[in-house]
Amino acid sequence: MATAVQEDNWQPPTFTAQAIRVAAVFGVMVAITASYQAVVVPLMEPVILEDDTKTTLITGDFLNQQKQKLTQFFPANSWQLGRTKVLESNNIMLLMKDFREVGNNRLELKPLTIIAFENEDEEDRWKKPVVVLNADSALLQFSELNLAFAKFGDLVGGQLQDNVTITRKSLDGNHEPLDIITSDVLLATDRIETKKDVQFLMGKHQGSGRHLIAQFEEGPKQSGAKGPNISGLSVLELVHVDRILLSTEGRGLLGDDAAIPGQRQTPSKMYASAPVEISCSGPFVFDGTHRVATFRDQVNVRRLVASGVPDLLTADLLEVYFQQDEASDSPAAAEAAASGKEGMRKLKMQRLVAVGSPFNLTATSVSATAKGKQLIYDLIQKRIEVVGSPLAVLTKDQYRVESPRLQYELGQTPSHLGRVWSAGPGVFTGNLNQSNPQETSRLSWQKEFRIEPQNGEYAVAIDGGASVSMDGKGQIDGDQLFVYLQDVTPPDSKKQKLVPHRLHGIGHIAIDTPQLVGRTNEIKTWFEFDEPQSPPAQAPLGNEPGRLPAAAQSTVVQPSAIPVAQGTAQPAPPAPRDSVATAPQQRAPIGQAPATQTAEEEDPTRFRLSGELIQLVVRFDGKKSHLENATVTGQVQLAEMPEGDQLIDPFMVRGNVVQLLHASDNNAEIHVTGQPAVVSGRGLQLFSGQLRVNQRQGRVWTEGPGELIFPLDRDFQGRKLAVPEYFNVQWQGNLEAQNDQITFNRAVRIKGRQSQLTTAKLTITLNRPISFTDAAPNKELSAKFVECTGGVQLYNRNVEEGILHSVDEFEGKTLSINQVSGDIRAQGPGVAKSVMVGNFSNQLPGGQQAPAAAQTEKGLTYVRVDFVSHVSGNMHRKEITFHKVDQAVYGPVMSWEEEIDRKNVAAMNPSTVSLRCDQLTIVQHPQNSDMKGAEILALGNGEVQGSMFSAWADRISYATAKEMLTMSGNGRNAVQLTYQQRIGGTRSTATAGKIQYWPKTRQFELFDGKEIGVSGIPANDLNIPKIPGLR
Repeated sequence: MATAVQEDNWQPPTFTAQAIRVAAVFGVMVAITASYQAVVVPLMEPVILEDDTKTTLITGDFLNQQKQKLTQFFPANSWQLGRTKVLESNNIMLLMKDFREVGNNRLELKPLTIIAFENEDEEDRWKKPVVVLNADSALLQFSELNLAFAKFGDLVGGQLQDNVTITRKSLDGNHEPLDIITSDVLLATDRIETKKDVQFLMGKHQGSGRHLIAQFEEGPKQSGAKGPNISGLSVLELVHVDRILLSTEGRGLLGDDAAIPGQRQTPSKMYASAPVEISCSGPFVFDGTHRVATFRDQVNVRRLVASGVPDLLTADLLEVYFQQDEASDSPAAAEAAASGKEGMRKLKMQRLVAVGSPFNLTATSVSATAKGKQLIYDLIQKRIEVVGSPLAVLTKDQYRVESPRLQYELGQTPSHLGRVWSAGPGVFTGNLNQSNPQETSRLSWQKEFRIEPQNGEYAVAIDGGASVSMDGKGQIDGDQLFVYLQDVTPPDSKKQKLVPHRLHGIGHIAIDTPQLVGRTNEIKTWFEFDEPQSPPAQAPLGNEPGRLPAAAQSTVVQPSAIPVAQGTAQPAPPAPRDSVATAPQQRAPIGQAPATQTAEEEDPTRFRLSGELIQLVVRFDGKKSHLENATVTGQVQLAEMPEGDQLIDPFMVRGNVVQLLHASDNNAEIHVTGQPAVVSGRGLQLFSGQLRVNQRQGRVWTEGPGELIFPLDRDFQGRKLAVPEYFNVQWQGNLEAQNDQITFNRAVRIKGRQSQLTTAKLTITLNRPISFTDAAPNKELSAKFVECTGGVQLYNRNVEEGILHSVDEFEGKTLSINQVSGDIRAQGPGVAKSVMVGNFSNQLPGGQQAPAAAQTEKGLTYVRVDFVSHVSGNMHRKEITFHKVDQAVYGPVMSWEEEIDRKNVAAMNPSTVSLRCDQLTIVQHPQNSDMKGAEILALGNGEVQGSMFSAWADRISYATAKEMLTMSGNGRNAVQLTYQQRIGGTRSTATAGKIQYWPKTRQFELFDGKEIGVSGIPANDLNIPKIPGLR
């Protein structure tokens, strides 16, 4: 039967797989040989058996018997429909007008028509394709010939003389027609040959050449068989190929417009009937044994376009491989298979191979090119492979791929993306951003690159030295990168639409973007879109190696898909199967309006990020991508990258887990968990187990114990420090810092080099807002307002130039210091203590210090004030007032640690004084004022007591500039003074409305004197003892 090449309705992609149409050429050439085999071979081996002959020679009016059927194959006036001689043998029918012996065992038939059927069934064989061979004459050579006795020996050769035509036609019209024209065909037992021209027409395809040779395989010996023992075609060769024209439609080198998945369109008029021309300098050979057809030497495949540049494939060698069609169910095929005559069975193409040094493919119609050493197309697997030497190069529009070896296998839907594999090292370049034609993307790998359908998605794997970069947007490198694409093609659309769903990178991941420079061992990225997408065909399943977690029953991954470390945020509802814990959707605080300035109006801040695992959520708004959320775990460090000298103290975050929420809006938050977590920058260093940062709002808060280090240029008493000092704040409750205010709660302790403060709640208002986004140099950080509540304990050492001047302590319920206005407030009951060098006036808050050399010559003075109500004062005016003073003690001590026993007045040093009053005020006058020195004023029920005296007055004042002590009554009660010359001596008293006393001269003056009682001492010799500290 005639060999047929089955057509495949599948459409391959342009510029490589379109080469399937080349195979039609080989189908034509094989059909030529198959026709010879179907017609000539049975003739050369007629089944003429002496005992059971099936060959019948008919000399009657054959037209009367088969006329109706033959009219379908021959014109009305043809000789075949007239009176002919007929020879039937199995599925072969020979029509001839005459035949005669010409001697030497030769038989001449003139003219000759051979009709070959696919099977022997009389009714069914006319329904199948029929092959008809016409020759002007035929001369056959037998080993023995005697027509008189009907003796035929073996056919040993022959010739089909003059014009020879072969046609194939089917009555149902479902099979491609075939017409072959040649002449002078030589017949032998093992081959046929013609050196004449050969032309063929198969459907709309045509071709020509000359010198056709067909060699046959010898079959197994069969008992009693006559003639040549041929089992199939061995080699078919067309020595000279003129050209072959294939009729095609559509764009691309060989038509059938399936350029790339999703790019199908109606062919234009230019390509409606543009043929494909195939030519070569060498022979065309079909190896029947191995079922391989070959074009050799300077093979050219051209798409002939009426106007425009033709598409062109050039190669040194073009091969097509066939395999037996196991699906064939025809009786002839079954019979051929049973008899071992495989050459009679149908063949279908298996793969196509183009080899060159290199081969070149230029498909101008689809803006595509290919170049390499070998092109392989597997029709069965629908796989295309390109091998480079050393690199294969493919281009399509603005895309370019270079790799040693490329493979592409189509999926079930031809217009959709299939499987891709590429060896390394390889690189892909092209523009992936339609809105910016100048932007170039680059993808490279060292081992391999793969794309595979996986659970309704496409998994893209880049292995070994993987790198993805985009001009102006950054680059990501790693050992392995996996990208998962979601198919969101609308049901009624032929153009496939893919969007990124998630990304997974493993091993030595390096990120370099305008906003971020990062290093990690693993990165996972989810993508979400503002525009709604169609749902995928099948939801992805759970985790596998190189596979990311599935989205929580959503077509796009929401920010909640990023895992949240335990304890870093409020728990979200339970996640579905194979999903992970989710982060809550936190937005701007109630009442807090987002900033109106957009990110596009600002230069983006660049950060350096490192951690063991980075998880990101990236949102696309239709124009550009935005980082929405991020979670980084394992030795995390996020640091602001300074540019030049503009940034002195960059923002930095360290911890075990760092979460970035809502990064694309104006209310981005950073959650940090660590042991401890650290946030620093702009003059601050913050340590806590759990930290929260809102960068744009300048807000930092914690929910647990922590530590803060920050610089101040004044001490706790408001005194200016020679060098700004870093203070350490520790707390056991929580911290809340926003704008310029920081609040610490529960067991708060702030400590400097020389100072320490402990309180239940501490609020510090700074001289400027806390800004983590302003890269410009910030002025030095200092406290503008300090407020302590819930109990306060203060300790301070005043050291200048390495010399200790005083040690101060304070204890009360509250304490507030406004370093702008200078106001000081404290709530009692409380205690203020100080040990100082020299007298009290030299150590007032804000006071001018005496020269160090002068102070070291003086002793130490101890002061303690116990107050019941509160303390008020002003640092700028250099005054302080204690209200409801229970007791104030003042006197010399021998060491910094020594304290005066305020409960045992009798045991006091003679220079020690104890004071009680309603209000005690101390004022230091400026040096440039008319009033010099300091003033001490005690008001209301003032009681002063020493070891040698005691006094009561409603008002007691002392001016250091005048060295004068003034005690006054209140009009109703006079000043009372009691004193003695020695301990245990006689006491003397003095009563007056007012008493002025100059300690240095020991003179005093009485006003509105009431009484002076002196025991045994003349009045002129009255000696009032000195009050300690008053010289």
